[in-house]
Amino acid sequence: LALQSQGAFGFTGGAIAGLLVYLAVAFNDKADFIFEVFSGLSIPVALALLAAAAYFMLQLAITGAFRHLLGGVLALVGFYYVRPGEQVIFAWLMLWALILGHRLLPRQRWVSQMQMWGIASLLALPWAVRNFVLLGSPFFTHTTPALWADRGYDYWDYHERVPLPSAAAYFATHSARDFVAKIAAGARGYLGLLNDALNGQLWLLGVGAIYALVVVLLKVKEPRTRFLFLLLFLCLAGYSIIYTL
Repeated sequence: LALQSQGAFGFTGGAIAGLLVYLAVAFNDKADFIFEVFSGLSIPVALALLAAAAYFMLQLAITGAFRHLLGGVLALVGFYYVRPGEQVIFAWLMLWALILGHRLLPRQRWVSQMQMWGIASLLALPWAVRNFVLLGSPFFTHTTPALWADRGYDYWDYHERVPLPSAAAYFATHSARDFVAKIAAGARGYLGLLNDALNGQLWLLGVGAIYALVVVLLKVKEPRTRFLFLLLFLCLAGYSIIYTL
């Protein structure tokens, strides 16, 4: 909304419109869903923080202002801490933000992006250290052990016990073909759930996403707009990988 409304209302007006749409969707009449939003357990909270981070990243790429750097840091740190799965997405986004920024942004703006991600990473570091000390991996999430279980929800039979499922334990009783079949089944399940959430219109989303990507790659020449759109596409890809696993 913010990008589409630049001419009519300005980027800030579009961002406010997007926030209103988010609130209309999130704060519906389902009390349990509202409770999850307030308690920080719901995906919409992470998506709202991600949208805020995208806004500040774009503004930082345009202005380089300290207030946008600070806003980006706060949004990214909130995104990192709100849900376990988002910690992996945080690292994924940082990787691609720095790669795309190096290729598409002026050097000074790229340095500003590095500063924003560097400060956010320092603030996220305590939890990463905690995960490494207690669980052996700085990126430990529910996906990590579930990846080595036959079914994703089998993890909940494991998580009260030690050791957790591991690659060594999995391949002691399974072949590489079993693992590939498990990933394929996860992809089918993920796409099935997404299709149900879209009332059977997943194909339309896929066509729209491919069309938008082609337009961005071939028609959009403004580097900061390309930077943001490509980063959001890669974010969607990262989420798809996690939910497939």
